[in-house]
Amino acid sequence: MSEDTATAVAMPEGAAKPAWVHPLRAKKITGFSLCWKEWRSEFDATTNGRRLIDLLHIGFDAEVHGHEEHLERIVFYLEHAYDYSWGFSGDEGNSLGKIAAKAFSTLCQKVFRDDDDRARSMPKWLRDVVNPVVLPKIFWFFKAQFAISGAVVNPVVLPKTFRFFKAQFAISGATDHDVIVMGKFLSELAKMGWQGFTDREISEAQRELIQQSKPELLRILWSLGELDYLWKQKQFVTAEDLVGLRKFIFTDGSGKQNGYETVEEALADGNRAARVYLIFTAYFSERKRQRSVVDAAQCQYDGIKEELARRHGRISWLTAGIKQKDALPNDKVKYRRERDRLTQDIEKLNVRLEMARRELQAVSGRYRRC
Repeated sequence: MSEDTATAVAMPEGAAKPAWVHPLRAKKITGFSLCWKEWRSEFDATTNGRRLIDLLHIGFDAEVHGHEEHLERIVFYLEHAYDYSWGFSGDEGNSLGKIAAKAFSTLCQKVFRDDDDRARSMPKWLRDVVNPVVLPKIFWFFKAQFAISGAVVNPVVLPKTFRFFKAQFAISGATDHDVIVMGKFLSELAKMGWQGFTDREISEAQRELIQQSKPELLRILWSLGELDYLWKQKQFVTAEDLVGLRKFIFTDGSGKQNGYETVEEALADGNRAARVYLIFTAYFSERKRQRSVVDAAQCQYDGIKEELARRHGRISWLTAGIKQKDALPNDKVKYRRERDRLTQDIEKLNVRLEMARRELQAVSGRYRRC
């Protein structure tokens, strides 16, 4: 007798099968909603490693009261994402590394990640990152990650940086995708230092913070091997930027001397910072020369205009003298002769003015294109 037959015999004849009930209905679920303070309390009280990783996974789902608390949460994750396995050995270091990797992975997905094909011009993480609370912590975190025993990951940096982060954070939770998200985030953040923004895109406070942070943004560009981006945005590069760039020629990221005695020596050795520095040095020198040419052309143009104005003024005076009824005949003759001579001078000056105008237009155009 088959099992189905046995079951059929066991059941009372005509009895209906019990309706299927979802297994979750048998549970008494409580505490589904969690606020950030409650999450912090549970995280601080928990010592179980797996539970800590689980909490980090849902931390950004916890409800926050105001944007300041949200920024506090980002700082919390940055501090916990710092790779503690560097400072510990054995099983403890491995466990802490797994928890740090989970915090890093969560940051990549919840903060650093931007829309792949966004319609807007600014990244969605702008408000969360470009503020006085989070941005300094971002610099602190990535400055520490880029430095390995005082040596910056440089100069063929981007692939090495990705491999470095992959090795450090792939212990648990972090993936290749997380590292790619991190690299794109850092690149877009660093490039903000040399972009023109409208008032609709960022606030004045954010603009000032970005300008104040240019030394750190330059460090990130250098570490990522993207200093060539500065040439694309050369209209926003300043002499102060070159001072900061020069430091990366002769020192590593920790400030230690790297052995170069001159910029040219560093250039001959393939130093990328030296190449970009010398390009901009030549560019600023040429721009200064062209500015002096424009100023000289402008001065010549203005001088001719002033001379014309003086002659027109003299002609007006002479014409008024000729029209005076009590003027002597000889004086009127002299006035007419002088007026005729000045009229001829004005015709010549107008030709010179047109030539000066064209020259000014030409040199100004070259200067603007420079």
